[in-house]
Amino acid sequence: MLETIQFTEFLGKAAWIWYAFIGAVIALLAFDLGVVNKQDHEIGVAESLKMSGFYIAIGLGFSGVIWMLYNNASPTTSIDPQLLAVTGE
Repeated sequence: MLETIQFTEFLGKAAWIWYAFIGAVIALLAFDLGVVNKQDHEIGVAESLKMSGFYIAIGLGFSGVIWMLYNNASPTTSIDPQLLAVTGE
């Protein structure tokens, strides 16, 4: 049964991909709220820039992984003829 749950498709992707994404979001939220911001304090410019840079790097890393995984993916939906006509392929 576990194998069925892991490889069931949701929105065109395997369920384990969605579980990993949701787990990563929850882990980042727990890290931010539980580790970084344990105590109430005024956030300075330096700390704000560090945290912003960290979360921007996480977002860019995620985007890079998605780009590497799906860079050469060809369209597989019912709009293929229209999509191919628009993109010129």
